[in-house]
Order: sequence, then C-alpha cells, then structure tokens
Amino acid sequence: MKKIFTVLYLMSISLSSVYAQVTSIPALQYTYTNYFQLNREYVHLHLNKTKIAPKENIWFSAYVYDLRTNLPNATTTNLNVALFNEDGQQIDYKTIFINHGFGNGYFNLSEKKLSPGSYYIQASTNYMNNFREDLTFSENFQLLGNLQEKSNEKENIKYDLQFLPESGHLLANVSNNVGVKLIDQNGKGVFFYDAQVLNSNKEKINSFKSNKFGISKFIINPKVSETYKIQLKTEYGDTILQSLPKPEPKGLILKANNFLTDQLALCLETNEESLSKISHKNFFLTITQNQNIKGIQLNFNHSTTYNTIIKREDLFPGINIITVFNENFQPILERLIFNPINIKRKSVTAEISDNLIDSLVIKIHSQEKIDSLQRISISTLPTNNKSYTPSHNILSSFFLKPYISSTIEEGSYYFTDANERKRLFDLDLLLLTQGWSSYNWKNIFNFKPTENFQNEIGFTLSGKLLDDSKSEHRLFITSKTSNLLEILELKDSTNFSLNHLFLKDSSKVYLGLFNKNLNKIKKSSYALSVLPFKKESSFYNSKKTIVNTNQDKFLPIDFKTFIQSTEALDTVVIKAKKKQEIDHRHSGFSDVTLVDEQMATQYHYITDYIANQNFEVRRTMGDVIIKSRRAATINGSRQTRVILDGVPLEGNTVMIYNLLTSQVESISINKSGIGYGVFGGNGVIEIITKTDYKNAKSKNKNFFEYITNNGFSKNKKFYQPKYSSYNTNLFKKYGVIDWQPSITLDKINPEITFKIPNTLTENTTLYIEGMSADGYLISEEIILHLKQ
Repeated sequence: MKKIFTVLYLMSISLSSVYAQVTSIPALQYTYTNYFQLNREYVHLHLNKTKIAPKENIWFSAYVYDLRTNLPNATTTNLNVALFNEDGQQIDYKTIFINHGFGNGYFNLSEKKLSPGSYYIQASTNYMNNFREDLTFSENFQLLGNLQEKSNEKENIKYDLQFLPESGHLLANVSNNVGVKLIDQNGKGVFFYDAQVLNSNKEKINSFKSNKFGISKFIINPKVSETYKIQLKTEYGDTILQSLPKPEPKGLILKANNFLTDQLALCLETNEESLSKISHKNFFLTITQNQNIKGIQLNFNHSTTYNTIIKREDLFPGINIITVFNENFQPILERLIFNPINIKRKSVTAEISDNLIDSLVIKIHSQEKIDSLQRISISTLPTNNKSYTPSHNILSSFFLKPYISSTIEEGSYYFTDANERKRLFDLDLLLLTQGWSSYNWKNIFNFKPTENFQNEIGFTLSGKLLDDSKSEHRLFITSKTSNLLEILELKDSTNFSLNHLFLKDSSKVYLGLFNKNLNKIKKSSYALSVLPFKKESSFYNSKKTIVNTNQDKFLPIDFKTFIQSTEALDTVVIKAKKKQEIDHRHSGFSDVTLVDEQMATQYHYITDYIANQNFEVRRTMGDVIIKSRRAATINGSRQTRVILDGVPLEGNTVMIYNLLTSQVESISINKSGIGYGVFGGNGVIEIITKTDYKNAKSKNKNFFEYITNNGFSKNKKFYQPKYSSYNTNLFKKYGVIDWQPSITLDKINPEITFKIPNTLTENTTLYIEGMSADGYLISEEIILHLKQ
C-alpha cells in the first residue's frame, strides 16, 4: 500500500488556481482544509420529554460543540431557540445564554393555549449563517390532547422502496453490494421480510430481510442483458414488486468491509470491459473528517481490483468519509464508514442511595477518572413511558448527524448499550445507503466560507442622550437583574454604546448622569435600543427530523383530570417566591444571602458579616475600607466595589459604616467580579436594605427607567406538575417525575446526590446527557428499581 499522505497547509498555492480547478494532491489538500477553517458549531438540545400533556411545559438543556477541536464551543453565548407549529409558523422565540458550550431553558406551553398536534423546537446561532450546510438543530414534539393514542388499525400507507448501490450505481459483471430502504410517506422506515431477488425467469438468486428501520442489503452480479426485480412483504402484509435499475456496462465501484476487528478493508473494482481504459490512469482515495484529510494515490496496473487495508488507528474516530477521485481530481465515488475506536465518550452510574418516604435520593457517580468539569442533564420518567422518543442523543447529534444529508431514524439507537455487533452492523447499513456525505464537493471546490456573520456574544445597549447636559459627562447605567453596572465618559458626544452585555429579556435598566463630585445623580431622557433585535426565525423542516405520525388514528384518552395544577408543592413555591424576587434584584453571578434573625444577632454590623466572608475590613474614623484578599488588579488596587440599593459607593463607603445587619434585607457577594468588567476585579458586594425595596419608586426618581425588549431568556426552577394520581396507566405512559437541567461533576466532587419525588413507581428511568470541558460526551439510559 502506498504511504498515506497527511494534512498539509501549502500557503504557496494561490486561491485563484485552487478554486478554479484542483489539479494536484497539494491543491486538493489545501482546498479541503480551507473549507473547514471556520468553526461549524453544532447544537444538541436535551428535552425532558417529547410528548407533552396539557398543563405541562417543555424543558431543555443545550450543548454546543466544536467538531474541529472536539471541545465545547466557547465562542458563542447567544443560542436562538424557537418553537414552530407544523405549518412552519413561529409561535415563540428565546435567546439562551450559553456558557462554555452549555445552557438551559424552557417554554411555557400552557400560557400559549396551543392546540394538540405536532410542533418543532429549533436551535441555531447567528454564526451558522456563514455555511451552506444546514446546521440547525430541529426536534419534533407532540402536544397531547384528549384524542392522542394511536389505534391498531392499519393506516393508508404509501410506500417508497429505494435501491441504493454502495457506489451509487450498479456495475455489470462484478459483485455489487446494494442497499435497500423501505419508507412510508412520512419518511419512517417500514420493516419488511421474505425479500427475494428475481431474474427475468422469476428464479430466486438471493433473499434477505430488513432491520427494524426498513434497511437491508444484498449482493448481486448483474448482467447487462438480464433484468431483475425485487419482491418483498411489508410488516402490514402488503407485497411489493419493483424492478432493479440496469447496471452500467463500464465503470468503477467501491466496496468497504468495516467488520474486521482492527482494520478496514477497501476494494476498488472494475470489469474487463473497462480495464483497458483505466489501467494506466491514476486515481486518488481520500479519507476525510472535518478539517482533516488523508489519502493515497493508486492505479489498477492491469488488474480489475485494487485492495487496500487501513489500520483503525490510521482512521479518524467516528465518521470517516472515503472518496475516490479520478485523474482530473473529480470525485466519482464516496462511502461513509464509522470507526468506534477512541470515540470521546464517558460514562456515569446512578443509584437510589436513600428512600425518604416522600422523596428518593439519587446518587450520580462518574465511572472514569474526571479530568475536567462535567455538566449533565437528567430527565427522570417512569420506565416504559411513551413520552420520551427524541430523534437523537448527544452522541448521534455530534458524531453522526453532521455528516449525513438525509433522514436518520432513531439516531440515538446507534450509540446505546444494545448488542454491539448488531448495532454496528445496522449503523453500517445506514451509512451504506447514504451515498454522498452532507459536505458537497462542489461547495468545497468553489465556495470557501467567509465570516459574514459574527459570533453573537451577549447584547449591545445603544443609546443617545436627548438632554443638553453640558456639565454632566459621566453616565451611570445599572440593572440588577442583568448584572449591569457601568460608568461611561460621554466627553463631547451624546451617543453611547455598551457591547457584550449579559442583558436579560424584559429587565429594567436605570440610567442617570453623575455630577462632577460623583455624589448626585441627575435624571435625563434617552433614546435606547438593544441589539441584535429579536428575529423571526426561518423554519427548517429538516430531512434529518422524522415527524411523529402517531396522530392519524386515535383512541380516546382523557387528560382533563390528569394534572391538578402546573406546579406541585405549592407551599414550597410560595416560600421560594420571596427569595426568587430578591435574587432577581441581584446579579446573576452572585451568591445571595437573605438576612434572618439569627444572622442579624450573630453579626451586629453588616461589615462584620463581610469580614467573615474572607474580606479585609478596616474601620477608620467615620469610614470603612473593604479590600479583597486576592492579588491586586492591574491598577494595583485591592478595594472591593460596594453597591448599596443599586447605587455604587464610589470610594465613599461611609453609608455602610453604621449599617446594622438587621436593617439589611439581603446581601450578595461576587468574589470573582464576573460581569462587572474592570470595576469588579476585586469582587463586588451588593446590599439591599429593607427600606430600599419598599420605597423603590421614590428612590428611582433620579433615574431614567428603560425595560429591555430583548435579551437572554429568564429561567426558572423546574417543579413536577401536581398529578391527580401516580397510580394510573396515564401517569406511567406520559407522566414526568423530575428534570435536572444542570448537574456538575469534577475532580473534587466526582459524585453528587439530588432528590426526586417518590411516585412509588416500581421502575424509573434516568435519561442522562452531558458534556465535559475536555470534550467527552455522556449519554446514558439507566433504569432504577425501587425496593418495596
């Protein structure tokens, strides 16, 4: 075998010659790697369920991945998530904050008063618009109503029987592998059996049956003068008879054997009729994945076959795209294969560690050594439920779907704990029937992606001061719910702009002008806008998403009394409401503490509490200085910023000198200062007094108030709906037990526990998805048994 050539970055080749015509191996390499220089960020949404009962909401966690580095994508913070009905009309839209590739959110479906039916949730970023490939994540889900259970009656099915030769065409007088795929009018696979290959004399020359997805293959050595038909029986008892396409009299085919333990066998084959024309010609075989390319030059040398063995260690982990080029570097054959070696996957275990009668304690533990932070999300449902049927798990979303242009039915199946040999065989069947990958060589040769659309990192607040205030040039901008606190020098301009802000949707922003002494604020008028504007997203009815069609024939199901209220544990919700209101008046990155009687007794002054939180507090005559114990910032200062009732105490903390802890409603401490820029380098302490909130309106009289019309979606804690009973078939089929959107494991804490309601369900299933900071993916389906 000729030596595999590796990726080369040959900058000496001019772009004009490369994109006009590829004429050499270096040009091919350069053209290919250039096409993948920009980051195609891929998204996976882990939904808590895909069949939603009335009065339930849909919850999700988002994972964003960079396939070039196999790491969480850290460049984008704005993930646009939209809901569509089956007619493609947008019914809701949110921007989710993504932090190092991870975020979470929900949609309140009950307030939308949507009709039962089929809906889509789609996720995309602005940066995806740079590419010709559709990178949008799309998942179908069902809103259940009072007539939603599918009957056993046979539907009026329209069959589509497809013959898909391994090389895209049949070649006469050689052995061909032919993929077969039977789907219905909705793209869903139909199982078939007793399939026969018949010649013109109706003699059986081969037989086969499909897997559960309606996919199979057979071998045939076709003759030009012969005709062939395929006859089969469907799972519904129908018989289909269809002619096989005529073989090409001359040409070349590619065959792959991906079932050897530690190697891949490839065979390029031609027939005697073609050999004289191609025996002295050079061909090129490449193996590609994302920006990586390897390959060999080959020729037939008077033989009708060219065989090569490639060690698995020389393949890329996951999907490998094998392409054959002719002497003019035109792609003529392509085959996708999957290499399961060295896939970046890690596992976790789960168990019931304690039974507290009304709740169960679940322990999650990493099975392998943890080298970096792991974030996971967990949907807990009754085992054998009908409400969790996503098209993909996180593994198939990132390791399979990006490379395939057509529908993948139950992509998650190929990465489950099912029989490994059968699972890999079925995966190879799927890939055999795909033909060309999602990356079109015409695009690769002619359309290098350009960065016309930027990564969206937060929001921009743009404004103009409408008053003529010549004496005041320092603009004070704050928003407690959006973690915003800035002081701008306006100088000679009345226009201002703040970029990359963590702004929450519909949050209040206050603006005011400082006087020269920075001790008074003047109210002025402003014209303001938040960018980017909310978008009317385009609906992509992706071929990669199969519509759930279980809604043509139904048996009656009564959901009217299924759920009593949308949130169980009402007393807990009421108690939590007060804390939630206070949390919203603090920054999103702070630890908020509510002052109670015990705390007020233990710490006489609020500065006593601050000192106990590892700050250096020095009381002088009539003043108090608070400093961080961390290393000084670049300006040499260690002084911590203090914000009292939303107003920063710029170098003057006398107002908290005698502030009693009993006078404080809440205090939040942000030791890292994340979200405050240079002002927060030594930490930020926010104090809200008891009198402030009661007199908030009067205190805000010096501020201009603006309510944002865009921003990151506000999230809320998941509460299990209050079901009328756990002991019903309806709950076992469609009920939800728990949703954990964000659980973290790391070196220090390789295991974690959390509580779920005890529904007395004998078997409970945890659907776990996750991603680590070093790019390993987690996907588990774990059944827990409740010991009675």
